[in-house]
Amino acid sequence: MTVEQFLADFQELLQCDEPVTLETPLRSLEEWDSLAVMACLAYLDKKFGIQTTFAVYKDLQTVADIVALTKGAVA
Repeated sequence: MTVEQFLADFQELLQCDEPVTLETPLRSLEEWDSLAVMACLAYLDKKFGIQTTFAVYKDLQTVADIVALTKGAVA
């Protein structure tokens, strides 16, 4: 998957109107809440077979940190 496709999917997942980049701080997104984290958990599991826990997301700072969880599946 390309970075552009991931960003488009992520923006749709959050139902976010503003553009999202790899450098976007997660906490700057009004839509980034516990429901968004759960949706992200499900997305990574469905698209990449990557199972994470809710606790992992508390330390993430940017969208790039989420891409790093894909372990190279997004390039």
